[in-house]
Order: sequence, then structure tokens, then C-alpha cells
Amino acid sequence: MLKTCKDYRTILNNAFIGMAGVYDYETFWEGLERNQDLINKELQVSNGLSEIISKGVKVIPFFNWFDTGNEAGYNFANRFFNKNEVIVKPNEYIYFENGKVIKYFSDTEIVKQRIERAKELKGIVPEITEIVDNFYAYNFVEGITLAKINDVTIFKQFLNFCEDTIWKQKTLSHEELQDFKILCNEFYQVKTIQRIEKLFRENEIKDQEEIINGEKVPTLRELISQINWEKLSEGIPVTFH
Repeated sequence: MLKTCKDYRTILNNAFIGMAGVYDYETFWEGLERNQDLINKELQVSNGLSEIISKGVKVIPFFNWFDTGNEAGYNFANRFFNKNEVIVKPNEYIYFENGKVIKYFSDTEIVKQRIERAKELKGIVPEITEIVDNFYAYNFVEGITLAKINDVTIFKQFLNFCEDTIWKQKTLSHEELQDFKILCNEFYQVKTIQRIEKLFRENEIKDQEEIINGEKVPTLRELISQINWEKLSEGIPVTFH
């Protein structure tokens, strides 16, 4: 529709956003009774609104409205609101409501894993207060993220905190070390390759040589193949990476 109209800005500026209060409800219902035309097998609210419009109606502009009914509109709204600096990811969402941080995951297994992780990191991460299937929540804590603080002293304090808590080295048996190395390989190599393949597939990207800053750069697959995954998988076992 936008491609065929003469002035798409006029349409967008006069679009009905779905918010309406009907004072003359009798006229509205008369319009619905008179016009039973269906669109996609649904009776449209516009059938009733058209009856009111014919008698004169006042339009109230609604500024700063965002259509989040599609992915593009939702992403634009996220970029507009500065307070929402969370990277949007498919199949998971985050909400801030009534002093709570509410997280949703389409995969319930991820929720279970997050709950187990919170138990392991008790006293270090926020305590989970509510759990419902695909959701879990914890209390919102007012503050500033470390990324916004340009203070070397505070950053050193954070590193010392990590050394004393989540980075404490664990002693593993020979068998446990072997399992740990396998898990490191799955995390670094397997997961990285899976994410690259997903990126190519979902965005229809062809992996090919590119010229970047005047230099010929090999394909990403070729670059990835040069990584020493064996060495990279020799991690140090700690409470949390």
C-alpha cells in the first residue's frame, strides 16, 4: 500500500493506531450492523467508525507512538528509548515492571539453567523471586552499569571482587578436567561456528573474500579454521567465566 500511494507520509500521519474511545456508541453499533463486510474473515472496527465519521468526528493526534506490531517497528522503538539499552535477541525478552526485572525465554530449559546458575552464584547475582514456566523475575536495583563508569579505581575493585568470588580456581580430578576441556571446546568452537552459520543462514549472507581498508580479507570460514581450538579449550576451571 505504501509503495503505491502518492504520499505515504500523509497516510502515516493519519493512521489509526487502534486506540479509540467511542462516545456515540449507538451510532458505532449501527455502523457495525449495517456493514457486515469481512476482511480476512474478520468484522472490522472500521465498519463502525465509518458511521461515526460520516456524522463528523474530531481527530486527536497521538505523538511519539510506535508501531511494535512488527519486528522493524519494535527494533526502532528499542533504539528510540535510551533507557532500553538491552541488545534485542530473538526468542527472549526483558521487561521492567513494578520494581521487577522480568525475563522471558521461549525455551523453558534456558529458564531452568538460569535458576540453577543463580543458586550456584547465590549472594553474587540477584536472587530470583518468581518463576513461571518461560519467565523468571528478580528485584530491580537502581544503579549505573560499570560500562558507564570511567574510573580505574572502581574497575580495579570490580576485578578484585571477581578474584575473590566468581574467579576462584577449582580443583578438578583428571576425569573432571577432561570433561571440562570438552565443555570449553563446545563453548568456544562449536557454539561459535553454530552462531556464524545461523548468521549466514538467517541473513542470507554469502561467505566470501572481501576488500577491507584496501586489504584482501579471506572468508570467515578460512579465518576461523586458523584458530588453535585445542589451545583455546585449555581453560582454567573457576566458579563462573
